[in-house]
Amino acid sequence: MLAVIPYLSSLDNPFLLDDPILLETEWLQREATVRASPDSAKARAVYGGFLLRERRDPAAAIPHLERALEIYPAHTYAHQQLAEAYLAIGRPDRAREHLIEARRWAEWHERWWREHGGRK
Repeated sequence: MLAVIPYLSSLDNPFLLDDPILLETEWLQREATVRASPDSAKARAVYGGFLLRERRDPAAAIPHLERALEIYPAHTYAHQQLAEAYLAIGRPDRAREHLIEARRWAEWHERWWREHGGRK
C-alpha cells in the first residue's frame, strides 16, 4: 500500500530548491499524491505547477494542469500555470485563453465571497 505523506512545499521553504535531494523527495511525494488521488484537481494543479516551475518541464506539466481543469474548471491557479506553460512552449494564443479564464474565475470567486459574507 502506498503511503502518502504531506509533501514539503518549496513555496513554504524557499531554501528547499538549493538541495537536490530535498527537491527530488518533494517531486516523488507530489507524484505519489497524484497517483493516490488521480481525480483531485488540487493534486493535479500543484503537481503540474511543480513540473513547470521546479522541474522546468512545461510539456510534462500541461496534461496535469489540463486534467485539473477538467475536474474543476474554476481552478484559477491551474489556469495561471497553464498559461505560463503554453507561453514556455511557444503557444501565446493558448496562454491568452487561460489568462482570460484565470481572471474571469478570480473575479467570480471574489464576488461569491462578498455575497456570502466572506471577504469584505
